[in-house]
Amino acid sequence: MAREELNFFLQYSNQDKLKNLTSKIREMESIEIIIKPNQVTLMLPINDPVSQKPFYSGEILATQCYLEVNGVKGWAMVPDFNNELSENIAICDACFAQNIHLAEIEELLNQGKREYQSLIERDKKIATDTKVNFEIMN
Repeated sequence: MAREELNFFLQYSNQDKLKNLTSKIREMESIEIIIKPNQVTLMLPINDPVSQKPFYSGEILATQCYLEVNGVKGWAMVPDFNNELSENIAICDACFAQNIHLAEIEELLNQGKREYQSLIERDKKIATDTKVNFEIMN
């Protein structure tokens, strides 16, 4: 999996396993916090369905963190107010960049990707179940 996907899919992984992994990494590796987890707001771009032009629909709250593991930078940004998750994902990001603890991180990534896909399938099923059948309305 690509490093760019790490931030997104780790948010859907088992948070207890992620916490355990980062605790292990904290004991074994040198970690320096560059910017503590802090809250920011982001403008949310969407496309206008009529004009197909982008516009900003509003702001969303996010938590970001920058750090170094063994001198390699890691970064994370997660939705809402979640300092711990942001820091844990940033640690995994820096480790992933140096190919350390890779097997454990990839296991969490794959689990998070499966969880995300199951949520998408669930939402599709809910949308399909609420679809109106006009043939029976005659």
